[in-house]
Amino acid sequence: MGIRIGGHIEKVNAKELSYSEFVLKYMEKNQPVVMMGLMDDWKARKDWVFDNGKPNLQFFSTHFGNSRVQVLPIVHS
Repeated sequence: MGIRIGGHIEKVNAKELSYSEFVLKYMEKNQPVVMMGLMDDWKARKDWVFDNGKPNLQFFSTHFGNSRVQVLPIVHS
């Protein structure tokens, strides 16, 4: 299931990569790249999870406890 990609995919610190460098090295060559560090400053990274990576359920309960969401089953083909 899913897409399998062979070979090495470069990982780069996105904060150290200029847009023009990204275009030349990856976009124009249609070369995949994993861009690290783009979400480091997102508030949700601190509010939604604890340092150990587990979800902060109290935060969700406090802020969204009365919200209703639709949950659908995942169908694997």
